[in-house]
Amino acid sequence: PKTIDINQYGDEGAAPGWARVRTGEQLLLTGQYYNFSSLSQDLYAVGDDAVICGFPDVAGNHVLELWETYGMLAAGNNKEQAWQFLRTVLLAESQSTISSFGFPVNRVAFAEEAKKELALSGTRTLTHGDQVLQIPAQLSTGQYSMILAAVEDAVARYESDAEVFAAVWKEAQKYFDGTQDLSTTVAGAQTAAENYRNPSYNGLG
Repeated sequence: PKTIDINQYGDEGAAPGWARVRTGEQLLLTGQYYNFSSLSQDLYAVGDDAVICGFPDVAGNHVLELWETYGMLAAGNNKEQAWQFLRTVLLAESQSTISSFGFPVNRVAFAEEAKKELALSGTRTLTHGDQVLQIPAQLSTGQYSMILAAVEDAVARYESDAEVFAAVWKEAQKYFDGTQDLSTTVAGAQTAAENYRNPSYNGLG
């Protein structure tokens, strides 16, 4: 396949990315996905040998782009209220009912959404010019495994990053998942942070 300038396809009449990939005109397809349905649609459209990867970073690895992040200021006066906000936003029950989040960052909600997509039946139709594709409506197990691998790689990158966040995230996740109360989480996070600052904890001592 030839190298192309993807910016030349800004016109409405231009072939969609999946059509160019199928004809061998384009090797890479970039996109923003907000749900399993749209992602599986593109994977079926471009072919079974597609691979999901994030953008390359300076270290030569690939990372998934996160559009929104949350945090608390150390100088904040209402940390308990901030924690409660994060809990409300990130718990599974919230992310399972609020569609504007796109892919749930909560693991429980993520798995539940995938379960629904895996159980779909029927087909959907994609057309461009004389190209007509009848593709399965449901997410395949292979596609889900591919998505999980990309997500796990991104999480592993964050958990191994040289920041205190990496050390406390596992404790925070228990709180967001609703399996641990706030006081226990704070204590566990404090211990994790102190251990992280200890050189021997990181194998440096």
